[in-house]
Amino acid sequence: MTGFSGGGVLEALTCFEQATVVLALCDGPDLVVRTVNAAGRAALGDDLVGGPLPVEGHAEGVAGVLAGADEYRAEGVRVGAATVDAVFRPVRNRDGGVTGVTFEGRLRG
Repeated sequence: MTGFSGGGVLEALTCFEQATVVLALCDGPDLVVRTVNAAGRAALGDDLVGGPLPVEGHAEGVAGVLAGADEYRAEGVRVGAATVDAVFRPVRNRDGGVTGVTFEGRLRG
């Protein structure tokens, strides 16, 4: 059992890659991008992986998520050249500690 309802890792990866919103998995307080989906690469460029997510402002909300808040939502977030309505959620390790965030951004316009 993989923990994915009704499917496995391949199915989850397919959903991630084909999602129409920007999705990224980021590590640590610097939000270093581990992976980003096709919509994210198209909107923000192919060179995101390995560098910090170029989000402007919202440090307090993101810090709250890194400290264990369930999520942070914001409208009109600048990420590189794009503007998105965003949701940041914590990524937790097996012990429950927060190791980074997932980023979901719906492009405006």
